[in-house]
Amino acid sequence: MDRLHALTGEERLATLSQRLVDECHIVVHPLLEIGTFNPGIVASLPLLDRSVMGDELVNQAEAVFYGRNTFLVWWDALREFLSPRNGLPTASLIKRVIVRYNLHELQTSRRSLATELHHLFRLTRAELVAIDITGSGTPEGSDMATQLVLREVASVIQRLISCFGSRFEIGRSLGMWPAIRDITWVSFGSYWQAPMPSARDRMKGGEASFEEAMQLQVESWIQAAKTPEQPATLSGMSWAESPLLGGRSDALAECVSPGALHHSWQNPVHPSAAGPPQ
Repeated sequence: MDRLHALTGEERLATLSQRLVDECHIVVHPLLEIGTFNPGIVASLPLLDRSVMGDELVNQAEAVFYGRNTFLVWWDALREFLSPRNGLPTASLIKRVIVRYNLHELQTSRRSLATELHHLFRLTRAELVAIDITGSGTPEGSDMATQLVLREVASVIQRLISCFGSRFEIGRSLGMWPAIRDITWVSFGSYWQAPMPSARDRMKGGEASFEEAMQLQVESWIQAAKTPEQPATLSGMSWAESPLLGGRSDALAECVSPGALHHSWQNPVHPSAAGPPQ
């Protein structure tokens, strides 16, 4: 500690960055200690302990740790992660966060994903806010499990898009658990874009692309949430009858370079990028 205090401001910042910034995402899981998947920074985490380091140094260390890392947060750890620590608003320091919902994991929490995502509005300096619905299902999200999740979060995702604009992304990472490195990414973001006026006619005629069908579906979910007494419909069909639940698209996104997920969020690839589904 004395050595750090003896450094100039620039030298101290460089040292903190070297010790507390990981090229890989910092994993935040409700059952695991921070650093479990980030051994390179574990030995330096005591720099965030005020009882040991003092307020001045910890303030600088927190600004580096929370402001320069990308955090991969399991959805049921999000509330605690963004809660103020030592009276200080951690959410005001965090710039890049990816919230993961794993369909393959047994969901025992009494919390709902839609409710937990509201905590993201506390981020005041965000440069990236992303939702990753992963673990199982088709890459583009046409499977039943993914459709149920998208239906649940459709309205809050619309609000997050309005709040964060191009800084927000939703999609699916593909890779072996815990899927931190060497994964591919498929974006669902275009599903929240307004459908073209002609999309409904193509949908009724069975000629709509999967992306168009999803745009119409998301639109109907959001409308149904505003008027819960009305069932969600898609061009005159009930949600249960939607063709999205019985088929899937084979036109997938191009894969991002292996090991470069933290760069891929800047230019997410949409499922429609390779052309409409056949």
